[in-house]
Order: sequence, then C-alpha cells, then structure tokens
Amino acid sequence: MIIRKAKYRKVKKLVTERVSEDVYGCDQCKKEFKDDENRLEITVFFSNAKLKKQREGGDTDCYQFCSWNCVGKFLPTIKCDYFISLPFLHFDKQTEGTMAKEFFKLLTLNSSKNEPRIKSVQARKRA
Repeated sequence: MIIRKAKYRKVKKLVTERVSEDVYGCDQCKKEFKDDENRLEITVFFSNAKLKKQREGGDTDCYQFCSWNCVGKFLPTIKCDYFISLPFLHFDKQTEGTMAKEFFKLLTLNSSKNEPRIKSVQARKRA
C-alpha cells in the first residue's frame, strides 16, 4: 500500500517533474518498507469482482505486510468468495518478523484455552 504519494512540481506549463518517490508500507500497521526489506504478500482472488476493495484491474486484491503478526491480524478481516494465496515461508531470510519461525509461533495453540490464535469471522460471531 502506498502510505505517502510521490510529490511533483511544475517545470513548465504542461510538464511536471517528480520530486519524491511513492513510499510503500504494510497494509496492516502502515510501517514504511525499506528497499531491501523482506515483505509478505497475500493475494485474494474473487469470482465476483464486486467484492474487490482495491481498484486495480483483474479479479484480485494484493496486500503486503511487514510481519506474520500483521498477517495474522489481517486474515480474519478478509471477505473472499474464492481463495487466498498466503505468503511463502522464508527459512533463509533473516528479516525479523518474516521468518518461518514467526509463522509457526502464530499457529501454535494457546495452552490455557486450547484454541488457535487466528480465529475465523464465524468463530468470533459464535463466541
């Protein structure tokens, strides 16, 4: 997601020059991405394009996240009628928050309640 748009200035009457670039960030916490930072990407596919939130073409919405915690907070909010492509697990990248061990920690069961940390929308409605 673009958290800060590029800035332009007029050079001539019909010509503009870009002064700064777009700044991209996490779709959940809005943290700015550095150029070399590892990102987790989710793609949501729709059979009914009217459910789309983003205005780009196609029948998909793409989201980028800075950590598995942000992915875990965002997943229950998705309304989808087809399927969701989850991020790849990274075992070689050492970026904090995006490693495979954070994903496994997110999926671990809470021993006191014995239920997963990620609850579906339906499970929250029942509670």
